[in-house]
Amino acid sequence: MRSSVRRFIAVAVAIAGVAALAGFAWTSTPTSGAKAAKVNLTYFTFSAAPDHLKDLQNIINGFERAHPNINIKVQTASYGDYFTKLQTQIASGQAPDSFELNYENFVTYAAAGKLLNLSKIAKGDRSFRASIYYPRAYKVFQLRGRQYGLPETFSVVLLFYNKDLFRQAGVPLPKKTWKWKDELAAAKRLGIWQFAGLKDAPFDWDVTVEPGNVRKAHHFFANAVVASAKTKHKREVWTWLRYFSSSSNAVKTRVKSSWELPAVRNTSLFKPYLAERPPQNRAAVFQALSNIVTPPVIKQEQQLQDIVGKWLDKAVAGQVSAAEALHSAAAEVNNLLKNE
Repeated sequence: MRSSVRRFIAVAVAIAGVAALAGFAWTSTPTSGAKAAKVNLTYFTFSAAPDHLKDLQNIINGFERAHPNINIKVQTASYGDYFTKLQTQIASGQAPDSFELNYENFVTYAAAGKLLNLSKIAKGDRSFRASIYYPRAYKVFQLRGRQYGLPETFSVVLLFYNKDLFRQAGVPLPKKTWKWKDELAAAKRLGIWQFAGLKDAPFDWDVTVEPGNVRKAHHFFANAVVASAKTKHKREVWTWLRYFSSSSNAVKTRVKSSWELPAVRNTSLFKPYLAERPPQNRAAVFQALSNIVTPPVIKQEQQLQDIVGKWLDKAVAGQVSAAEALHSAAAEVNNLLKNE
């Protein structure tokens, strides 16, 4: 995800670690491990390494206490290496039981039949309610009506603005009912990834939902936890995915450590996050979730990203000009799209 910065004081950027809630988080009942055979499940992640491995282990410890017959074995890789390693594992028949996918790559793996269909398992789990997650966040990880992933975390695009400059210019502060024309008018009169990035800014600032035009729409980015279609432990991996994406232990751990935010709807679990300042209007991150729009993706999404990344790296290194990099990337991407 990358943010876009407009040339006026109201700056819209994609912020990481956004989530919304309003239901309940799943808390499992410990299974009897006295006679149950031990099951080892592998979990492959990019978001935990290197800063949140302790937080991940804390969640795993809680899971294993609740399910003493299941052990979680963690595999990690940096984001830059993750998908190459994942592809290699799957191609060699060594796919991890469970792993992490961002939305942009989810379609590729789901369409290729590499992911476990969770719909049947969910129907057989009488304690499961899809309503624990934000509806749109849950549905984006469906393909042809089947659920292939549970939303892990997500983020949206908001409008950042300098409150001091608005006041100095006598311009009313942005409202969630604004449309693009209102934002443009304010910008004429005036002339980041995380809230923490502006925490010590030498001016008063806040956020609000982005203006709409015909309708409200907020760009949406997400990670999901999924299972391999080849796993031999479907029930156990389902139990792990549920716990990791929605348990109160997982939610509280993420909030406390600022390790992104889960996509569950229990707002009571997010009181510490909402109480932090700045910004004052943190609730906007939840309001935006009612009108999310997913980015366009293709089945060969990873190849597309690799092409663009390759030419951008060459431009940065001075091997080619920016114009050459863009034209070359466009040519390769267009050729890729012909086979889509």
